[in-house]
Amino acid sequence: MKVTGYLYGYYFLCKRKVWFAARQLNMENGSELVAFGKLIDENTYKREEHGIVIEDIANIDYLKKHAVHEVKKSDKQLDSAIAQVKFYLYHLHVRGVCGMDGKIDIPLQKKTVDVTLTESDIAEIPEIIKEIERIMDGAPPPVVETKICKACAYYDLCMI
Repeated sequence: MKVTGYLYGYYFLCKRKVWFAARQLNMENGSELVAFGKLIDENTYKREEHGIVIEDIANIDYLKKHAVHEVKKSDKQLDSAIAQVKFYLYHLHVRGVCGMDGKIDIPLQKKTVDVTLTESDIAEIPEIIKEIERIMDGAPPPVVETKICKACAYYDLCMI
């Protein structure tokens, strides 16, 4: 399995979530929170062309004015969202599409967060991808309970 944008974002939330998702244990299909997020994505910015895919590893919500846009329902997991956008920008960069900016749109909060791919990101992202591949190929990482665990679709599976 390839490291995708969502797996890359999960890495910044929970290594165990990466492991579960890599095994296609898609617990999020039944999650009301995930369904709500998809509803927001599908019903906002309707004029924009959604779902730009890069080689089955990146599914960009939409592009506009030289910027990659990712739509989120809240800013609660902002670090993960920023990492995911940087992952998309990185994959565009290595394919020769340079100088793009990133934006995280949070329509319910009427907020936009700017994201920039730096030289240190370009050096660091391949190393993180290798770490994610090691997680995917190995035994499940240990449980590390955090404040986001109870809202996670994998909570019941993870905590047994």
